[in-house]
Amino acid sequence: MRILLVDDDPLVRESYTLGLIERGLDVVSADSREGLHRLASGSFDVAVVDMLMPDVDGGAFIVWSRATAPRLRIIAISGGGAYSAESCLAVAEGLGAEATFRKPVNLDQLRDIIINPRR
Repeated sequence: MRILLVDDDPLVRESYTLGLIERGLDVVSADSREGLHRLASGSFDVAVVDMLMPDVDGGAFIVWSRATAPRLRIIAISGGGAYSAESCLAVAEGLGAEATFRKPVNLDQLRDIIINPRR
């Protein structure tokens, strides 16, 4: 199972990527623009997407991924910012995210959702 982790903060990307790899997952991380390119050129099973990012926000990323990779499972994360984390995650659910997590994310819970989908 390949996971694409998309977040604009390099420290979050590194921390979450290393944490998920330590938990036995195959993770590739990218910022929003690179994430779109990686998704278009690679095969991923799950995308973990931050909702508030410059360039391409999480909502646009979800919409684009639904059009180009309809089988991709989406998990949204948000720490809030200009908008509350709750409202960002509600938008993600409305766009079809399978699960949502408020930052900081409990990586054990994230791993469990990745391995055991709610569907």
